[in-house]
Amino acid sequence: MSKHTPGPWHVFEGRAPGSLEIFAYKTAVAECWRRADAPTEMANARLIAAAPELLKVLLEIEKFMGADFHDLPMAKQALSAIAKATGETK
Repeated sequence: MSKHTPGPWHVFEGRAPGSLEIFAYKTAVAECWRRADAPTEMANARLIAAAPELLKVLLEIEKFMGADFHDLPMAKQALSAIAKATGETK
């Protein structure tokens, strides 16, 4: 698995006007910029901040379910999301 800054990540108003920062403890992991004509930045920032927890849950479900996981209809999408997040191919 590729390494990433461990969660939890949190969204804060950025130091620069119009920015949002995603932090893990005292480490900045991402920054989003707000534009008046694009009101989705906060939703994007929250989704980015949730990424480590979402990945962890998918990996735990895969481990818990074992071979049965791969029989589920949504397994292909879940494995694709895991691969996308980790930089691996599944």
